[in-house]
Amino acid sequence: MGRPSARWLPVALSAVLLVSACSAPIVISGKGDVVSASGDRDCTYSDYVAAAASCTENLVIGEYDETYTAVPATGWYFHRWVNYCTEATDDTCSFDIPADVVSQAYGATAPPLIAIFRPDETPPVISNVNVAPAAQSA
Repeated sequence: MGRPSARWLPVALSAVLLVSACSAPIVISGKGDVVSASGDRDCTYSDYVAAAASCTENLVIGEYDETYTAVPATGWYFHRWVNYCTEATDDTCSFDIPADVVSQAYGATAPPLIAIFRPDETPPVISNVNVAPAAQSA
């Protein structure tokens, strides 16, 4: 039997990486995006609605060192995070999990990072309204 074919090498490497991977899904409630500082783990609202892997799977391989920022859509505001960063006082949520801890969770799916967005209910500002005085009756 000869050497393994080079065409199988990417498949074998992918299998090895997935063995040490876990899933850290992102859920969006309301309308907005969850943007990663690295740019590699963004979960936009349109991605979330389309059930894109960047949101539903968000595979973590090796160290999980990422900061997410919640970016509300027009007419919405960021309310809070759920499951992680629940004490956050702003719109960011950071993870710094060593590779050995991630590898212990291989094949597992962590509870999702949930970004809650709410409709902006600020009443509209009405300006330049002229109100004529009421007619006086005799």
